[in-house]
Amino acid sequence: MPTDQKKQTFPPTYNQRLVSHIGAANQETYTLADIQRMVKEFGKAEYEKRKATANVISFGKYKGRKVEDVVGFDRDYLSWLVKQPFMERRDLLKELVVKALAKK
Repeated sequence: MPTDQKKQTFPPTYNQRLVSHIGAANQETYTLADIQRMVKEFGKAEYEKRKATANVISFGKYKGRKVEDVVGFDRDYLSWLVKQPFMERRDLLKELVVKALAKK
């Protein structure tokens, strides 16, 4: 590989971020209660992070655009989008799209 090409890097996975979160406690040993508490804290933080960016479309022709903006000029796209099977895995985005479509 030429030296001017950079190796592609990916963001850490959920599991990698969870392991880092637990490791940040810097304990030699963990009780089951410690691990349960840390996993719960991590899950809560991840949910809040996901919720904060749920109104931004992260794929397709309107990638990076807010749902509220797109509903103003392409309702048909959003109506089509909520019917797609892959939206079942994007529950927060789907909920926001449905609400946006119902408002106007």
